[in-house]
Amino acid sequence: MKKLLAVALVAVSLGGCAQLQQIKDAYDAVVDVKVSPKSVVIIASSFNTLKAGATQYLNYCRTNLERNVCSAENRRIVIRSVKTGTALRDQLQEAARTGQNIPTATFNALKQVITDLGKSPAAESFGVAK
Repeated sequence: MKKLLAVALVAVSLGGCAQLQQIKDAYDAVVDVKVSPKSVVIIASSFNTLKAGATQYLNYCRTNLERNVCSAENRRIVIRSVKTGTALRDQLQEAARTGQNIPTATFNALKQVITDLGKSPAAESFGVAK
């Protein structure tokens, strides 16, 4: 009886190890996704284009503060997105330049900033966003 219990415990523990291994493999697949330096160049260029448009929006708003599109809240959204995106872009470019692993989370965060800027008041006010 004791031998049967020992065999059952070993079988359960090995089954648990297999499940843990599956979880680890899934985690590694998500975390270890490689971002190529070429992808960094493309996404940085996209961000730079939107940043230039956002800068023009802020310059426009400097002399048109009475317009609804230039409200303080709208300007804050654009400024926050530009600052965040600039920091993320710089991190990605530095990693690509030095040959380090390019953090997927940072890459995805910059993609989200680009999406947010594309939907921002800056893009909407100049008819870019649909």
